[in-house]
Amino acid sequence: MTQQEECLSQGKNLESWDEFIRSYFDHNYDSFETKCRGGEHEKWFCLPMTPESPIGCFHLNTFAEPLCGFIIEYADSENDIDLIRAEDGDQYPLLDYKTPDDMLQAMLKEIEG
Repeated sequence: MTQQEECLSQGKNLESWDEFIRSYFDHNYDSFETKCRGGEHEKWFCLPMTPESPIGCFHLNTFAEPLCGFIIEYADSENDIDLIRAEDGDQYPLLDYKTPDDMLQAMLKEIEG
């Protein structure tokens, strides 16, 4: 059984979790779009730069296979994004969380320190 099949068997729908999490980010963070390799647009969210929070921007990737979850990529600034120098991301598989809110809280803890 794939992770996606296992998620569905547990009643976890990636699309609805994606909508819930992106809605929160859209309402709570400034954002901008940039072109990535292949000409596609990506939405990046901004954090205020402080000594406690050196991360400047983050991007949410959604994967149905093989992860069935999300990866958050980070960059120090818009220049880093333009140079395709985003850092390795943090993984958030649906199977590790009971609810979308549980996952969002884990994401926020990592993003905001």
